[in-house]
Amino acid sequence: MSEGNPDKPDIQPDITEQLKEPIAITIFGILNIAIGGLTLLTSPCTIFGIAMSGEIYGMAIGYRLFVLLTYVAGLILYVWLLSLGMGLIMLKKWARRGSVIYGCVAILLWVLHTGIDFFALSAGWINPSQPQLLAFIVRMCFRLAGLIYPVLLVVFMQKAKVKEAFAPIEE
Repeated sequence: MSEGNPDKPDIQPDITEQLKEPIAITIFGILNIAIGGLTLLTSPCTIFGIAMSGEIYGMAIGYRLFVLLTYVAGLILYVWLLSLGMGLIMLKKWARRGSVIYGCVAILLWVLHTGIDFFALSAGWINPSQPQLLAFIVRMCFRLAGLIYPVLLVVFMQKAKVKEAFAPIEE
């Protein structure tokens, strides 16, 4: 029965429940586009900054090369993330699968890069002064925050309702 009129049956289904998942998928698509696009815009500056300031931070040349290569490889990942975002908005099945793969790759690279950073610090490949050590710690905190999105992306894209949204419509 309708809330306003007890004699009139409530025949309209709860529209918010029907739209909940596709809207969330669209939000993830927009986030993929925003994160991928903004990172693509800022990465050249970051790469230039690392190339020019590696000596300031006391980076060994091999470690500086590793960091530069990871940022360049990251450019490919962010182009991929950008395209996945567009696919999610259009509810393409490949975009859901690709988002799960992207999330897993991002988590794996996060673990690898963070481990190498701490190894580089302990091995003396990075010789930061006191303020630079603080910058290193802040960067690790931001990197930890950056792990949240890939984890959420993987978990969310595995939900049954999300998988259903990408299933072909049977007529």
